[in-house]
Amino acid sequence: MTSWKWAVLAIFLSAGPLTVLSHGVLGLGAIATGLLMVLSLGLLLVPNVAVEIDVADLTFAVLLGTIIVSTLINGITADPREYALLSLSLLAFPAGRFFADREPDRGFLCVIGAIAIVGTTVTVPALIDHYNHPHSKPLVFGEYDAAPGQFMGCVCLMLFASLGATNLSRRERLSSLLVVLACSVVFAISQVRSAFLALGATMLVMAVLQPRLRRYALALLGALAVVIVLGLALRPSLSLIYIHQLTMPGVCGEIYNSIGMRRQIFADVFALFPPAPFGIGLDAFKNHTCIAGAHPHNSILQATIEFGWIGGGALVVMTAMAGWRLLRRSLDATFVVCLFVFELVLSQFHGWLSRDGVMFFTLGYALRSAQQGHVASFQAAARASG
Repeated sequence: MTSWKWAVLAIFLSAGPLTVLSHGVLGLGAIATGLLMVLSLGLLLVPNVAVEIDVADLTFAVLLGTIIVSTLINGITADPREYALLSLSLLAFPAGRFFADREPDRGFLCVIGAIAIVGTTVTVPALIDHYNHPHSKPLVFGEYDAAPGQFMGCVCLMLFASLGATNLSRRERLSSLLVVLACSVVFAISQVRSAFLALGATMLVMAVLQPRLRRYALALLGALAVVIVLGLALRPSLSLIYIHQLTMPGVCGEIYNSIGMRRQIFADVFALFPPAPFGIGLDAFKNHTCIAGAHPHNSILQATIEFGWIGGGALVVMTAMAGWRLLRRSLDATFVVCLFVFELVLSQFHGWLSRDGVMFFTLGYALRSAQQGHVASFQAAARASG
């Protein structure tokens, strides 16, 4: 695959961090962000290989059908902008199915690494300014509290690329890992949680499934543990607040207790079970929770509540098929497996279907990679028997 497509993929996967940087550094508005998303996704949708249609694609069609039927039954339940964003997220699935290469190149590593480094750089002054603020995540550019987690996502992608690219020299790989660790220290002090949890789960899976990477994965797990402890120790009073929140009940309207907010949101989600066959409509959950304007923060739960048990079931089946096929056929595709596990874990805490383009791309990409792994195994067996 041509290098430019890997560079485009880096931009697409980093749409969130690039949005923060474009607003904060360049002063660009929502139109520029929308153009960035549309252009990068449009380029990824250009097919350069044939795709074998299978039951996973039919399951995706079922999900699309339930969204359409749900909208017809429930009417327009969200801002039109959300429907446009949901359409872009769904288009990312075929884009992933068209992406044939499983090993990132230096172009991807350079682009994603540059975004990670710039994101870390702009986070440092915000961290200093908000070091003792009750809302412990630094407000990047004075307003973006989610930015540290998004930038940490780029750091994780940089790590996955350095592990998955076999054409890197030892010096290049070591340099990438040092940058990853340095950036991780900043985001650990920034009290980023979900990205570290997803990264830890990813490294644990790699240690179990890929023997050749077991030593690297376990060493990285140990380094991550040290980084997290360091981050907690450098802001002890705020760290104790978060630890205390783990035992606190959900509190409606409490903006400084994200753990309690999620606990309350999940309680409100399960109060709506069993869901209607075609749900309550896009973003209609906000009318059924005491957290003003909240979404379920979980892609599968949102699909189940807002598009019904058929839509939620279709998303579960797609995810299970992608995971099962990767497990059976593509364990050598390090980058793909890392990306899949990482996004799967993140979607359980931050999932929002109209912002889930990376998740849908990853599902399509994992299914494509598994198909390639199956073909490669078949060809190898044929050569051996011949």
